Amino acid sequence: WAARRTRSQTASCSRTRTARLSKTTNGAGDAAALTAQTVSEFNAVNCADPHWQSKIYGSNPNGWFREHQQAVSCQKVGGEWFKYAMATPVILGTDLSSVNAEVNPNGAGYIVAFDVKSGPATKLGKLTETQATQYDPNITTSGADSSLSRLAVVLDGQIQSSPQVTSQITTSGEINGGSANSGFTQ
Repeated sequence: WAARRTRSQTASCSRTRTARLSKTTNGAGDAAALTAQTVSEFNAVNCADPHWQSKIYGSNPNGWFREHQQAVSCQKVGGEWFKYAMATPVILGTDLSSVNAEVNPNGAGYIVAFDVKSGPATKLGKLTETQATQYDPNITTSGADSSLSRLAVVLDGQIQSSPQVTSQITTSGEINGGSANSGFTQ
C-alpha cells in the first residue's frame, strides 16, 4: 500500500540543522496517485509529534480507519521516523481467515502467518504480483521505486510493519521482520 515514503526530519536529527517536514515533493513513490487531501495531510504530518493522528484525523480513533480512501501514517524504523501515504486498502482484517504467531523456522523470534479469504485473496494476489515483479529491487532492474514494493500492515491507523513483497501473496503468507530482522517478539 505504500504510495509514498519519506523520512520525517526533526530538529534533533543530525542530518539537518533546522526542523523540516518531508513533503510529497521530496519523497519517493508515485505522487500522481495521491488525492489532494492525501497530499495535504502528508505534507502536514510531523511523525515525531506523539499526537500526529489526532491533528489530521481528529480525536476519535474511529476516524483513523479509512476503509475506502487513502490515508497517511507513520512508522519508526531503527530510531528514525518514516511517513507514508497509503493507497486505499486492498484487504482488511475482516478479510483474513486466520492470523498466528509462529516460531521463525529460519532464525530468531517469530513470524506472523496469515490466511486470506478467497475473494480478497484475488485482490491481494494482483497487488502483490505487481509489487514483486515491478518494484522489488532484488528482481527488477528498471529503476522503479522500491518503496512501492512494501505492504503496510496497519492497526488503529498506525503502521505495525511494512515488509517488502518479494513474491505474489494470495491465500496465505507470512511476515518476517521485527527488530533488526531478528524476528518479532511475541
